[in-house]
Amino acid sequence: MVRAGSFMRQGFTVGLIISGLMGFAALAADMTATIKERQALMKDMGAKMGIISGFIKESKGTPADVGVAAQVIANHAPKIPALFIEGSSLDKVKDPKTGAKPEIWTDWAKFEAAAKTLADEATKLNAVAKGGNKDEIAVQFGKVGAACSACHTPSGEDLILGARRISVCALFLPSVSQRLTLSDLLSPLAWSAEPDAKRGAYIFSAAGCQGCHTDSRNSGQIGAGGRALKTPFGIFYGPNITPDPDYGIGSWSSVDFHRALREGIRRDGSPYYPAFPYAAFTKMSDQDIDDLYAYLLTLPPVKQPSKPHELGFPWSIRTGIWVWRMLYFIPGPLSASPNRSNDYNRGRYLVEALGHCEECHTPRTSLGGLENNRAFSGSKVGPEGGKVPNITPHADGIADWSEADITTALEDGMRPDGDFIGGAMGEVIANSTSKLTPADRKAIAVYLKSLVPQPGP
Repeated sequence: MVRAGSFMRQGFTVGLIISGLMGFAALAADMTATIKERQALMKDMGAKMGIISGFIKESKGTPADVGVAAQVIANHAPKIPALFIEGSSLDKVKDPKTGAKPEIWTDWAKFEAAAKTLADEATKLNAVAKGGNKDEIAVQFGKVGAACSACHTPSGEDLILGARRISVCALFLPSVSQRLTLSDLLSPLAWSAEPDAKRGAYIFSAAGCQGCHTDSRNSGQIGAGGRALKTPFGIFYGPNITPDPDYGIGSWSSVDFHRALREGIRRDGSPYYPAFPYAAFTKMSDQDIDDLYAYLLTLPPVKQPSKPHELGFPWSIRTGIWVWRMLYFIPGPLSASPNRSNDYNRGRYLVEALGHCEECHTPRTSLGGLENNRAFSGSKVGPEGGKVPNITPHADGIADWSEADITTALEDGMRPDGDFIGGAMGEVIANSTSKLTPADRKAIAVYLKSLVPQPGP
């Protein structure tokens, strides 16, 4: 009887497990369908945003095209809440550090109200477009963008943390994992224009790619890798990112490239060392990643293997990076601050995402993580072992620098005292900031002057 009872209990337990798995599989199928529908809707909205942006920035199309695109956005917006399942893990997210919940995801009424606001602003844009005034269209489009930001700001980081948890479930559901990517969940409405290699060349400069991926000191070919980066953890070498199929990224797909920059994951599924600043590049827009990828594919392919890093124990154990990521890596694109100026938001994007300025100008912990509470205050140990200056508006930093002083320094390296910037930053100026537009250099200056003043190291 005891054995029979035991078998019955085991059978009952197995039955419960099977029933639970079947229910979970059904739920996963529903989630997959919902995610697929959401992706299609968001992609279409992104394409329409691209049409409007193209008219404003490059005079592509007509005001009538803007009106049609705006109305599509207005029609799509009310459907958004239904595609994020209320009561799912998305609206139960908590920041593990503070315990705070992202308000927009826990108050469903506010989520629905945000979708309605987006629809209303897009409808107004349709009406404004009929007048044909580009300036008025641009102003109203800004209001549409601000409405979009409601679901990404200020709680974007909390949503990112939630997506990290969801991705754990996705590991056990390959069919869902293929659809439920971090980029899908976290990207604001991306401009879904065709990849533009010419724009990608600009992103290449703005992101300082040449500095790490070209061994200029030894007359290396552009993008072929080999540049040494000396750190307290060992020497890292920039890899080959030319389109060579054997040694570069020639056999990579766009998805592989996005995953590298957005998630810091290699093609074999292992994590990159954070010497590759994916903690900053994860904040890039999808369009900029696409454009950069398109540009890299135009480079001459170079058959040159990437040098292996020279790291001592325990840093040589790549699996240890998973721990670092849990402590310091928050994936997902940067969201605009709707109450800030366009210069501030553009400058923040250039500094925090493309320029990855924090990687050198923020002190680090003993494990190599950024001390974000001291952001941009400088570091005693920077690239090549040199000291990195404070770039906050503190007396130790750039308090007495004007915006014009900053833009001049970024353009030609001249400091306010007439001296010139050299070393690693001199290289950044030559390869990166000097190639930016005056408007982008001004935006960087605006953002840096807005930072919280911090004493230097």
